[in-house]
Amino acid sequence: MGPKSPDAKKSWCQRFLRRHHLTIRRICHSGRKTREELEALRLPFVEEVTEVATQHCIFDPNTSLAVARALFNMDQTSLYWEMGTRTTVEFVGAPTVRSTTNESEGYRCIMALTVLADGRIFPPHFVYNGAPGGDVEKELNKLCLEDVATFSVQESAWFDERVMLEWIEKCWKYIVVEPSVLILDSLSVHKKAEIADALAYTGTSVLYVPGGCTGVVQPLDVGVMVPVKQHIRRLNSSRSVGRPKTVTPAFRRHQIFERAMEGLRCVSATTVQNSFLKAGPFLP
Repeated sequence: MGPKSPDAKKSWCQRFLRRHHLTIRRICHSGRKTREELEALRLPFVEEVTEVATQHCIFDPNTSLAVARALFNMDQTSLYWEMGTRTTVEFVGAPTVRSTTNESEGYRCIMALTVLADGRIFPPHFVYNGAPGGDVEKELNKLCLEDVATFSVQESAWFDERVMLEWIEKCWKYIVVEPSVLILDSLSVHKKAEIADALAYTGTSVLYVPGGCTGVVQPLDVGVMVPVKQHIRRLNSSRSVGRPKTVTPAFRRHQIFERAMEGLRCVSATTVQNSFLKAGPFLP
């Protein structure tokens, strides 16, 4: 562009986009439901959650906790070694915006995060690729104490039935102290009979978010996961210069974990509370 000012360069880019019918779009992978369709799914679910949560909190009016202290949400999200940008250039009017990832960006783990309607965030559970009882699992268990985070390994770093049961055993049993309501998305593993039985054994009533509307009715998707990932991306960008020339799998695992924990520290209790209010409100 030559010796032009930043404003002149920005203006040239804007004219170029308009001239070629291009625009800046957020990356997605499928079409979205209309607002009316989402609202038609959201309202009945909110009413159901409110009703069930209220029932759980009136067994003993003198000692039971408020609804806000009995309503939980757990969700999993993928964390990548290279957290790329979430925007790209696409033609105006394109219904779907796709992107490709390189090999390093594809290296990932799963983080399961649990939050409570009163604003509390509980220790996350991470799932890395590896074999149970192998070197990776032994390495992960040395990263921190269980009251900071817990870990599982799976061949594809995925939340399968075994990992879900491990989450219940390592995390959920120490979180829930009385009959509670847990909001989960409609992932097939969440609906397995063995999972439902294990959760019911802890006094947990599970409600599943209708498919396709987690972005408007699941508290973690509504207001928590986005700021966490934004902070992780900023950390990734700021640290890219000082990385070692040889990046080992162990280094990647440790760095993903460290960035995730730093990202969680930027989320306040007020943010979590507002996410439940915006997704619902679920409180009577």
